[in-house]
This record gives sequence, C-alpha cells and structure tokens, in this order.
Amino acid sequence: AQRIAEQLQLQSAALELERRRVADVFAQAPSFLAVLRGPENVFELVNTAYEGIIGHGRNVIGKPLFEALPETNGQGFDLMLAKVRTTGEPLVFRDLRVMLERTPGAQLEERFLDVTYFPLVEADGTHDAVIAHGTDVTEQVHTRQALSTAEATALDSAAQLRAFADAMPTLAWTARADGHVDWFNAQWYAYTGTTPEDVEGWAWHSVHDPAVLPGVLERWTASIQSGEAFEMTFPLRAADGTFHMFLTRGVAVRDAAGTVVRWVGTSTNVESEQRLRRAAEEANRAKSEFLAVMSHELRTPLNAIDGYAELMELGIRGPLTAEQRHDLARIRKSEKHLLGLINGVLNYAQVEAGATHYDIESVELEEVLATCEALTAPQMRGRELTFKRQPCARGVTVRADREKLQQVILNVLSNAIKFTNRGGEISLSGTVQREHAGELVRVMMTDTGIGIPDTYLARIFEPFVQVNSELTRTREGTGLGLAISRDLARAMGGDLTVASIVGAGSTFTLTLLAE
Repeated sequence: AQRIAEQLQLQSAALELERRRVADVFAQAPSFLAVLRGPENVFELVNTAYEGIIGHGRNVIGKPLFEALPETNGQGFDLMLAKVRTTGEPLVFRDLRVMLERTPGAQLEERFLDVTYFPLVEADGTHDAVIAHGTDVTEQVHTRQALSTAEATALDSAAQLRAFADAMPTLAWTARADGHVDWFNAQWYAYTGTTPEDVEGWAWHSVHDPAVLPGVLERWTASIQSGEAFEMTFPLRAADGTFHMFLTRGVAVRDAAGTVVRWVGTSTNVESEQRLRRAAEEANRAKSEFLAVMSHELRTPLNAIDGYAELMELGIRGPLTAEQRHDLARIRKSEKHLLGLINGVLNYAQVEAGATHYDIESVELEEVLATCEALTAPQMRGRELTFKRQPCARGVTVRADREKLQQVILNVLSNAIKFTNRGGEISLSGTVQREHAGELVRVMMTDTGIGIPDTYLARIFEPFVQVNSELTRTREGTGLGLAISRDLARAMGGDLTVASIVGAGSTFTLTLLAE
C-alpha cells in the first residue's frame, strides 16, 4: 500500500509539473489568444495580450462578442467565426483592420492584426469553439504579459491546459534558466517527427540547419546570459526532411527578485506568410508600374486630341458652324474629364509606389484653408451650396507638405460638393487639440450630403471604391480621391477619418501634427 501511495504521489507531482509548464506557455505567450464559444461567440478565455489590444480594462469573460465589444458589430468578425465553426477549417488574415474603442468615450481607434482563427476540437470531435491567435502589428511590439492569477487558476486541470497548448498552431517549448530545454508541446513533435528523448536538453539543434545553427546558438547564449528576450527567424527541419522558416520568440520568467528562473517560447511557421507577402509585394509593384505607364502613355494622345480640337475652334482649318463649335466644346470637355481621371490614376500609382516626394515644412493652416475656399468657390456657387468657414486662430501651424495638404483638403471638399444636393451646406474649420502625444491640429470638413452607409465606412478609403453605383451614377470619378488623400495624410504623419449618417451628411477629419 505504501508503494502504491508513493507511485500515486510521483504521478501527481509529474502531472502538476506538466500543468505548470503548460500554464507558463499559455500565460507568457507573446501573441494574443482568445477562445469564443457557440453561435453567440461567448468569450470563454482571453490572455493578457488580448486584453491589451481591446483596451481600458474591459471584462469580456462570459459575454457574447457584440456585448463585450459592441463596436465590432458590422465589421464581419461574427461571419469569420461562424465559417470556422461550420467548416472546421482555420482562417488566416494578415493586416486585418479592426476599429476598437480602446479609450472610453474616445473615437474608434484603428488597429491591424495578423490573426488565425482555428476550431477547438472537443473530445467528441465537434468544434463549437474557436481560438483566435495572432499578434498586434500596428506598432510592431511584442506583447508578453502573463495572465493574471485569477485567470491562471481558472484553468483547473492539466488536461485543459494541455489541450490549449497542443491546439496552438505554433511550436511551444520551455527551458531552465541555463537554457536546458525540458519540454515541447505536441505540435513540436508532430512537425519535427522527434521524441522527447531525441531533443531533450540541447539536442534540439538536430532539427536545425547546420549552416544557420551557430548563429542561433550565439543569439540564444547571449539571451541566457543577459536575460533579454530571444527572437530570431531561422529554418527548422520537418519530419519529411524539408526545412521551413520559423519565427522563434523566447522570454524569461523571473521571480520576485528579478532572477531568471526559466524560459518559455514559441516557434511560428512563417514561410508561407513570407512567400505570400513577397508575391503580393511583387504583384503590387507590377500593378503600380502598369498604372503609371498606362496613365503616362494615355495622356499623350489625349493632349493631341485637345490640341487639334483647339486649332479647329480657332478656325485654323476653316470657318465653323455653331453646331460644330458646340460639338468641339463637348469633345474638349470630355477630353479634360478623361485626362483628369487618368491623372488621378497616375497620382495614386505614384503614392502607392512610394515615388511621391514630400517637402515637410511649417505651414500656416489659415493660408491653406483660405486658398482652398477660393479654389472651390465657383463650384459651390454653381451648385447653390452654402459654404461656412471658421477661421483658424492666428499662428496655428502644422508640419506638412503645403501642396499635398492643399490637395487633401480640395479632394475632400470636391467630394462634398459632388454628393451634396443643391441648397445644402458645407463647412470647413481647423482646431488645435492637446493629446498624450502632444498638440494635434484637426481640420474638420462637414457636409449635409447623402451620407455614407455604415457598411461602407471601413472601405471608403480603399482605391476604386464608390459608395453606391445607383447614388454615384451621375457623379463622375474613379474612386481614388479618398484613397490618395488618406495615403498623403499618413505620409505627413497624420490621418484622415470619417463619420457619417445616411441622409444627414458626413464629417471628414484631417489630423496633422502641430508645429
């Protein structure tokens, strides 16, 4: 009986050690993790990194997605989660845009995520829950905060902890303070085709490329000695003998005195992402080059058309009838419209390719707003619109390229004129606002036009997007103005955002750094 008791005690100790190791991996994971269950997408578990993304200490455990994060309603996340539960197949997104209310009462903040949604397989083979796993790439920082004690104790069994660790789409491991690796998760063994005996201690280097291994060992040894986080991308050998690129991150776990007591880390396969990103970048470059060449080549014959039409109007080819002059006027008007569209495409291609030059300087905002008012006044009068401009306080200056700043404001005002019916109103103002990052200047452009549906607000700044073909059929344009404007604003250190109500109008806000 005593021997059985001793064996049970040893098994219990081994189980507790395994539980603690898996708990460490989950708690210290630098990537965010969340588990959502059922059709209502109820939050079952989130880690500290996920809480850091959604902001202001929101308690989401036990709440449906749209109750916990109401601002995500309409952004398509419920459809993504439903697809994963229905098909049982994971979904991978890169640079996924999400708008979050990270500060109470503040405007929605734009974030970008690299995220994978994959089903959590239950014991009976069903997958009612979905795990969201990824990183916040908005500021390219690595979040490696531990789960709170309350969250850790909520994971009340080693089996549940092991399921989470093994369900992670990454390879996970732990090591002693001296760098001796003492645990790998199931994904590691499945990928490498090894056993615990094969890779215990420092034997894990057997799955590394011999040509790269010395650099990995040098970097890992430096982290062990300094206690600083380890991060490196290198190839790991799969069970079939092929090598794939992995991003490996390791962080130190410290005791109350700050002494490193162990290491936890993950290795994420990034080969496909790198290949797809390179292909996308190459395709984007080819597209931009094509648009630039096409736009440039088309302008030459269009200029010739306008030139010959002008010669005919001047009577160089002989006298004209009134009808012929009318037709020539329509030809020249159409030529100028088409040339404007082509110039818009060329401008967009240059901005997207990073070929646009910026002369950033101190610009007095009042001068730019007055110039934009003068340039748009004829259009305003032609459409019988009321224009109200609130002058800026004297001496308000911004860091910007004067020409590009004027282009952004004129693009937005031209859109407002185009989509505001006769008798409507357009207003323009600039204000200074102090925020945590310093003083910002906001240029507000408001109209009483047709407005933008909520479903289009997330896409309004995408190239070639127009809100509604029925609404825009009589309004000329390529759908590039807002895309160019936001890119120009961001290149100058600012941003361009929009708020709108269908039938009531829209407000575009250009944010710039104060001088």
